[in-house]
Amino acid sequence: MLIDLLSMSNYVHFNVKLAHILGLNSSIYLSQIMDINEKAIRKEKTDKNFFTIDREYITKRTTITEKEQKEIENNLIKIGVLERSKDNADTILLNITVLTSILMSPDEELIRDISSLSKPKQKRTKAEAIKDTLKQNIVTTNQELRTAYFSWIDAVYEKDGFMTKQAVIAAQARIDEFSSRNLDIALKVLEIASINAYRDITWAINTYNKDYKVGYTFSSTRSQTTSTVDSAMKQSATPVRKRLSDTIF
Repeated sequence: MLIDLLSMSNYVHFNVKLAHILGLNSSIYLSQIMDINEKAIRKEKTDKNFFTIDREYITKRTTITEKEQKEIENNLIKIGVLERSKDNADTILLNITVLTSILMSPDEELIRDISSLSKPKQKRTKAEAIKDTLKQNIVTTNQELRTAYFSWIDAVYEKDGFMTKQAVIAAQARIDEFSSRNLDIALKVLEIASINAYRDITWAINTYNKDYKVGYTFSSTRSQTTSTVDSAMKQSATPVRKRLSDTIF
């Protein structure tokens, strides 16, 4: 029946305080381990407090994969919450005393140390590492401009799957030259490049010249506070109009 889909047996409970300390997945995993441990004790299926877990069952209950389960266990073993049998990697011991001590500890520094040890470290993907390296070539102290360059790099890499250091450096020099260090113009060119994922910044400049040049040339007055490629400062691209009364006949 449809009501069975909403049965409480299909829900997983976890300790919120434990989630803050150990991480959400670790807390959910431990809730299942405690449940399995309780059943093993009740059915007298423990051996010196060790009990065997069914990883496929845990995955079905929590969506935590077998690989992720073992990673969580490795972190929990470091802080003494779990112990793994030398004979069987699926046979473990849950140290309730240690777990309770962690939950009840008033020592904030200890809790921070436990938290850093028990939470799985997020590994960067190869693509993220490459993008971070490319972003290190952006030279500007203007945070708005830096963010725009980062968005452009992300967009191009997502579309093409690659980008070079030379392309990033060349783009900065080309934008500096084209915009005369006018911040609004530089940002608009980068916006165009990001939206269209143009690796060659010249394409974005051509689009700017075609669709935006007049409006931005006469309305944009902000200039970059520092150079993106070198330390030379240039004036804004905004033209200065003379009043008729300033002219001497």
